[in-house]
Amino acid sequence: MKSIIIDGIEYVPKEYKIDREPTILKKTLHFEVYCEDLEPSNWTNAMKLCSKLGDGWRLPTILELQLMYENKDLIGNLKDTAYWSSTEYNANYVWYFLFYPGNPYINDKSNANYVRAVRSITI
Repeated sequence: MKSIIIDGIEYVPKEYKIDREPTILKKTLHFEVYCEDLEPSNWTNAMKLCSKLGDGWRLPTILELQLMYENKDLIGNLKDTAYWSSTEYNANYVWYFLFYPGNPYINDKSNANYVRAVRSITI
């Protein structure tokens, strides 16, 4: 498989990478995606799991999850399941993104969903 270029940055497909570095996505929003899922958990615990990684890791916004979905083949290792976002709907509900079929929804914060951390980058 060939590498691709997005906004002037060349990406090499995961199967050609030697190490497991985070994938950097640059398209209006600038962020990198952690190389693996964290344990499925409720929303509050998901926020804590990302924060425990240090160095600015956090839950993605719903817009960042949309970009992750659009680039899921490039990122790799994403499941066709629900991932939490940091975007709250109200005090009890938060947006999540279902990677199959590829749509955002709202869910009670007490439910368990998958967690994939991101962090902002400056270019």
